[in-house]
Amino acid sequence: MVATEVWIARVDSDLGEVNRHWLDDTERARLNAFVAEAEYRRRLTAWCLRRHVMSSLCPSVSTHAWRFDYPSDGKPRLSSPFDLFGIEHNLSHAGQYVSCIVSGYACGVDVELLRDGISGLTDALTPEELDDVRRDSRPDERFLRYWTIKEAVLKMFGVGLACPLRAVRVRLASDGRAVDVEVPSRLSLSLRGGLVVDSWSLPGNHRLATACAIPIGTASPVLREWRGGS
Repeated sequence: MVATEVWIARVDSDLGEVNRHWLDDTERARLNAFVAEAEYRRRLTAWCLRRHVMSSLCPSVSTHAWRFDYPSDGKPRLSSPFDLFGIEHNLSHAGQYVSCIVSGYACGVDVELLRDGISGLTDALTPEELDDVRRDSRPDERFLRYWTIKEAVLKMFGVGLACPLRAVRVRLASDGRAVDVEVPSRLSLSLRGGLVVDSWSLPGNHRLATACAIPIGTASPVLREWRGGS
């Protein structure tokens, strides 16, 4: 079984441009559709990070050899025959960070940049969660903990924002750890193991959260940073 790993890379590190030759024709064509420079660099870095992580798990496959499918649910998957490795993955990017989670189980990741006033997006929270945010001394940061966890959970299920964020109920401890997560019954029926979530603070006011359908009691994934090299 593939171990669960979480990787990050900085967009301003130029890792994307240095390793752009790893990408296939489909990825290059998709990159050319992005007019905004910031979005182009985030996607480029994320896709190069994904290839680096895949080859770190499977050294027999070169970074430029991997191929990916993009189903209608928006969750990328490994193409045949690479899907035989049994690697699930998910990507996210915001601000100056991109992230990739890999696992032998369904998984999701979300990274966001903290912005003033973000806690005003109240439609994402249940009344109990909203009360918790308003009581906190740093409401915007508390809100972002909820948001990233909910996003990661929905991305793990492959439904994205087709399911309202409010439908995922999260209970946070005073230190920000998620102590309980409830999902709609139509989603929980597809869970074969437990639902484990983790959360990290990243430099520059970024917040990262992951969700993985791994058995309860399994060790939490280690956060790794790609700084260069294949």
